[in-house]
Amino acid sequence: MLRKAAWLALGLAGFTAGGGAAAEASPLRLIILPEKSQVEFISGTQLGEFRGITRQISGEVVLDPQEATRLRLAVSVDLRTLKSDNALRDQHMHDKVLEVGRFPSASFAASEFRPVAGAGRDGGEGVIAGALRLHGVERAVSIPVRYTLNGTTLRGEGNLLVKLTDFDMTPPRLLGLKVRDQVTVEIRFVASGG
Repeated sequence: MLRKAAWLALGLAGFTAGGGAAAEASPLRLIILPEKSQVEFISGTQLGEFRGITRQISGEVVLDPQEATRLRLAVSVDLRTLKSDNALRDQHMHDKVLEVGRFPSASFAASEFRPVAGAGRDGGEGVIAGALRLHGVERAVSIPVRYTLNGTTLRGEGNLLVKLTDFDMTPPRLLGLKVRDQVTVEIRFVASGG
């Protein structure tokens, strides 16, 4: 439910992929701006979909300007702040599924970016690989991302499919209807180095 910072890392990798002066520069550090970023989940039952969102995202990425595929990325999402349009559903999600009393946040850490052909300094696409920690379980994930870089402002987006049972969570039942095991997580972020 996070992975937003993954797109940040992609943008940074693209920034240095252009070569030139960037290849000789110091490591580049960008910070996610929560007020301009969000993580949204999409789930549902047989009757339809529902969504939830949070802007409580923090993180940074440090890129090695000598090697665009090598980076350090850490991002965290405060799961206690996830909200949908239904307070009762949110309470059940927080208490019974995510168990935010025990696991208040989810995190993503990455150290590899694989650019797609054509990705460069100003924008592009690629895949960021790392570890997602959710509900006390850590799993390797790869996240496709798109990004643009304008000066020291990076914008990115991507999505990830998360299977609840892979993270020791049981898909809940709402009003007798079983919620899907697979949840789509969409990330949009803005990050800045200055």
